[in-house]
Amino acid sequence: MEKGKPIAENLAKGGMTLDDLWAKLREANAFDIKQVHAVVLESTGDVSVLHGPQDGPTPSRQVLDGVRRD
Repeated sequence: MEKGKPIAENLAKGGMTLDDLWAKLREANAFDIKQVHAVVLESTGDVSVLHGPQDGPTPSRQVLDGVRRD
C-alpha cells in the first residue's frame, strides 16, 4: 500500500487478492487504511502490517531493510 491505497500490481506479484489484503489488515487491527504505512509480504509467506498515526513515527529504515518496493 502507498498512502492508504493498495498497489494492484504488487498484490498480483505477491499472489494476493484485494480480499486477502483486507483480511490481513483486519487481522492486524488496522482500523483506518490511511494509517497503514506498509504491508510487507515476508520471505516466510507471512504478511506484516505496519500502521499507526500519520503524524506519528514512521517505520525506521532498519525495519524496512531488504523490503522491495516495486
